[in-house]
Amino acid sequence: MTFSEVKMNNIHLLFSYSIIGDYMKIIDVSDKYTYKNSHINGSINIPYDELINNYRKYLNKNELYYLYCKSGKLSKRAAIVLSSIGYNVLTIEK
Repeated sequence: MTFSEVKMNNIHLLFSYSIIGDYMKIIDVSDKYTYKNSHINGSINIPYDELINNYRKYLNKNELYYLYCKSGKLSKRAAIVLSSIGYNVLTIEK
């Protein structure tokens, strides 16, 4: 299984329709400080190490998750790991 990327413009469009939070599970894998300073409304913060070390606690293989971070590097790394073990993840790129 591989992961795909979603453009940030599409996320803003979905947000305008109030889809984020109700149907989309967006996870910011940044550290807590970075998340506090800037994040997508409706997203939740699960720092990269916490998510990778405790993915069973946070994720369900029957759900779709959108991962992102400021640079995109951690979210891509997380997506590769999680998709390789059967989770449905997409990354959000700017």
